[in-house]
Amino acid sequence: MTIHTQNTSNHSATIADQINGVVEKRIRWEQGAYAAANAELYSILGDCLDLFIAVKRSYDLPKGVNSLMEDRGITYNASTSLELKLVRLIFADANTATQLQNRLFSYARVIRVAADAMQTGTTLAKFIVANHGIDEIRRASKDGVSAADKQKAQIDNARVQFLEPNHEELFSGFGLPDTLEPKAGEHFSLALVRKNPDGTGSIVFGTSNTAVVESVLAIAGKSLKGEAVKAVEAEAAKRTAEVKQQNMAALAAAVAESHGQTANRFVPKLNIQATSETLPA
Repeated sequence: MTIHTQNTSNHSATIADQINGVVEKRIRWEQGAYAAANAELYSILGDCLDLFIAVKRSYDLPKGVNSLMEDRGITYNASTSLELKLVRLIFADANTATQLQNRLFSYARVIRVAADAMQTGTTLAKFIVANHGIDEIRRASKDGVSAADKQKAQIDNARVQFLEPNHEELFSGFGLPDTLEPKAGEHFSLALVRKNPDGTGSIVFGTSNTAVVESVLAIAGKSLKGEAVKAVEAEAAKRTAEVKQQNMAALAAAVAESHGQTANRFVPKLNIQATSETLPA
């Protein structure tokens, strides 16, 4: 493709036309060769999924898979999952398994997630499309939440918590220099603090860079969630200890009351309680 440049007033229109031409090619590719290639790939992965389900349910077939791996010189170890073994057998050989490992891990992840979601070979293509493609399925965690979504939730959590008027603050009430002014519409900026020899601190740099601020908000949001979980766990442990103490007191009282009676008639009434706490999601 030849790129034409002009130092005239219509140079923007010229480059826009050239970009639009490339966009049209991209659309034709997506709707043609790319779509056809994806359809064929999803069909093969569907066969892999059906095979995975069948082998997983069998007692002997997993051993047969191991034998095939050894016969073909494809490496595996005790921690290699069944889905990854099948993907290596189908998509690679002894010479290409290593160089294709990232792609193979992605395919294996799709098979595992689809199997857990009760999909079959006939429904896999729609499942992949509905979940925005192989890469998105690969990036999603076991609970179905992608790393990007998890980070966004952490950022949102920090924003909400830190904007609460009663939230504990490390330091407050100082005037903001220009370098610490948040971007328009935002509430947060970052300060780089230096510890001085006398133990005091000094702000030596400030920034409102959105990417950097959100990165720290994500760290803060994760930390806040962790502290909330610890608080709930501590409360649950406290209540469990209280119940245990009540039970021991009841047992001691029952023993004293039954002193001198027949052991068969001794039936202590214990205060058995199930402590159930719902941790923050």
